[in-house]
Amino acid sequence: MGIKELDKLVQEYETAAQPAAMQGLLNKLRGKPFYVWDKSKRILGLNSFNEIIGLPKKNGIPQPLWDYQKMIYRALLIPNYLNSRPIPEYPLLVQIKTCMD
Repeated sequence: MGIKELDKLVQEYETAAQPAAMQGLLNKLRGKPFYVWDKSKRILGLNSFNEIIGLPKKNGIPQPLWDYQKMIYRALLIPNYLNSRPIPEYPLLVQIKTCMD
């Protein structure tokens, strides 16, 4: 699903004439994972957010999400996913002040 198609879908559901359809879509999406990354757990049907709204297509063929997309997804949701250094206990200003004393 491209940006234009997604924008069209959003515009369809934003109209006040279809509040029941929007509620139905929200009910379908509620509690669903963003994507089922494990291929062995992926079954036919609408069991993830991306399958409900439509997987990305290339030449009209639905494509799975790729490894680099999984890395971006994890980087956005998992703290320190890209930075393995631990978060300091104290704010930087406290550390600087104690070093200057």
